[in-house]
Amino acid sequence: FDMHRTEVRFYRDLGAATPTAVPCHHAELDESTHDFVIVLDDLSGDGTFDQIAGCPAAPAAAVVTALADLHARHWDEASLTAAPWLRTPDHPQLVEAFQELLHGSWPIVRARFADDLDASTVALCGRLEELVPVVTTALARPPVTLVHGDARLDNMFFADSGRVALCD
Repeated sequence: FDMHRTEVRFYRDLGAATPTAVPCHHAELDESTHDFVIVLDDLSGDGTFDQIAGCPAAPAAAVVTALADLHARHWDEASLTAAPWLRTPDHPQLVEAFQELLHGSWPIVRARFADDLDASTVALCGRLEELVPVVTTALARPPVTLVHGDARLDNMFFADSGRVALCD
C-alpha cells in the first residue's frame, strides 16, 4: 500500500499544519529506491496502553479530542483531493483489503462469540464483506477530511501534560 510513502509525506507535507502532536523531526523518502527515514521524538517518557486491555476514560477522551482536532483542521480541504499519495476510502486496493480482512476474521468472531450475538447482528456482519464497496463509496464523497487510518493504542503516546502523540 506504499504506507511508508504516505507516512513520510504526511510528516513532511501536512504534519506542521496539524493541531495534533506530531512527533517528527525529519522524514525523507528516496523515490527511486523506496528507502526512507523517519526521525521521531524520544517518546520513551510518555505512557502507553495495551490495545487489548484498553485505557482509562481520561486518555481515551484525549484521543477523541486529538482525532477530532485532526479531522476539523483538514475538513473539506481542497488540497487533500489533489494529493496523489493520499488514498480515498474507496481506493480499489483498500476496498479489497477490507473485504479480505472481513472474509478471514468474521468466521472466527462469529464462532468465538456466537452465544453473545443476536440474530440481527449475525445477519448484518455476514453481509459486511459485500457492503464494503457501498460504505467506502459513501465515505469518499465530499466533504472529505484527513483521518489517521490506524488509530489504535499501539500508535499513541500519552504525556503527563495530557498531550497525545499519534504515530504511524
